[in-house]
Amino acid sequence: MVDFLRERFAGTGFNNLAPEEVAAIQDFMLLWSAFEAAMVNSHADGPALVDLARRNGNAVQHQLGGIAAELDYFRDRYWQNGTATVHAADLKLGYYKPHVEKIAYGFLSGSEHDAAEVLAGLLLVIYRLRNNMFHGPKWAYGIQGQYDNFTKCSAVLKWVLSL
Repeated sequence: MVDFLRERFAGTGFNNLAPEEVAAIQDFMLLWSAFEAAMVNSHADGPALVDLARRNGNAVQHQLGGIAAELDYFRDRYWQNGTATVHAADLKLGYYKPHVEKIAYGFLSGSEHDAAEVLAGLLLVIYRLRNNMFHGPKWAYGIQGQYDNFTKCSAVLKWVLSL
């Protein structure tokens, strides 16, 4: 399949992806499917992810340290010097209703400290990355530069599946 995609999307930069980059994307896609089936009854959307995080609030209260590197990564990527970065605009968090969008920005800015709300914000960011992957925007540049995004997303999904 990868050979077909390399041929079909030769001009997009997909051909320049290293095998580990392709593997990170494949791993994320498989993990997302398992996560969505197991954790939100095969129906992920913003409110469902917020509800999932809040239902598990007590379980994650003292366990967020297990994904500290991932929390830091996404905050650094999408929020710097007190404002959203250019990468944050690509997440299109405005697709969420305002109260859900506020949760995502609360996580990114670091203004939210409640573990359940932090997890909710993180899952909302991952969901937007998932949407950008599954619905095509990442193909505009051959899915380049996404290795860290997808390895960090996969680490978080594995962590949540282990709760």
